[in-house]
Order: sequence, then C-alpha cells, then structure tokens
Amino acid sequence: MAIVGHLVGFHPKEVSYFSGPTIISFDCFGMTFRMGCIPIAANVQFGDDFDRGGCWRKIVVMLSGCVLLIVIAVICVPAANGFPEFLSAFPEIFRGTTDANGAGVAYAKLALAYIQSHNGLALLGITAAKLAAIILMPIPVLNGGQTLMALWSSAFSIPQTLAQRIMLVGLLL
Repeated sequence: MAIVGHLVGFHPKEVSYFSGPTIISFDCFGMTFRMGCIPIAANVQFGDDFDRGGCWRKIVVMLSGCVLLIVIAVICVPAANGFPEFLSAFPEIFRGTTDANGAGVAYAKLALAYIQSHNGLALLGITAAKLAAIILMPIPVLNGGQTLMALWSSAFSIPQTLAQRIMLVGLLL
C-alpha cells in the first residue's frame, strides 16, 4: 500500500507490520518501518495529504493490498483455483460464523485436510485468498469498510466525530 500510495502522490509516514508493542523500528526512505509483537494486521499511515486526497486515489490505495493478496492466491494455488477460493470465502465466512458448530467445524476439517495434502505454497495461496475476502468485508476498520467510507464521504459530508464513532463500532465487531 505504501508503494501504491507513493505512486499516486501520497506520502507514507509509517509502515507497520503486526500489532502491539514495537519489537523493532527504523527509519528508511523518509518513512518509519515498525514491527509489532502480535502477528496480525499491517498498516500504512500517510501524511495529511491522504485526508485531502481525491476519493479515487484513496480507494486505489486501500484496495491495493487486497489486489496483491488475490494475485498471490492466483499464482500459488494449483490449477488456477486462487480466484475461485477468494470468491468462495465470502459465503464461508458467513456460514462459519452463523453456524459455528456445523459449518465452522466442517470448514476447520477441510482446512486441516488441505494442509495435510498440499505444499506450503498452496497453503499460502489459500490463506491469501481468504484473507483478501476478510479484508474486503464492509467493517469500518477493514479496507472494505474504509473504501465504503471514502465513497460515502465523497458524496456526503461526514463529521469527524461520526467517522470516529463508526470506526469504534467496527473495532467492536
């Protein structure tokens, strides 16, 4: 996202891998690179120019990470099943969360069988496909929710306090 943001004219300030307390941090190329200790999430913080940037440039940046994950899935998953795996993740997420004892257990068993029968590259591809689907969900703190917020704020004025409350609700989900 930092590279795409730079290419469309934004100035990345910080690139963070993982969350939580910082394990290591260094400055390079005018940015701070930081690694946290909890292996979830990644984040790019841009300067004030991002807030003032055009809606479509923001959307390109917000979706660039998801596009990269889909490309990884298409490259890594055998027999060109990367994109279908990405598409199937959306209903799987809803079925798995609404019927945790039924569909959720079945998906866990399928995942275990896949891990046992495929190589690490295929597993990386499947993980990338499913992660791209999760990130695109319309939850305010995820890229899908941020994209919807950018589209909404380009058409309507959203007070900063309302945007912060929407983000807080997204964190609680």
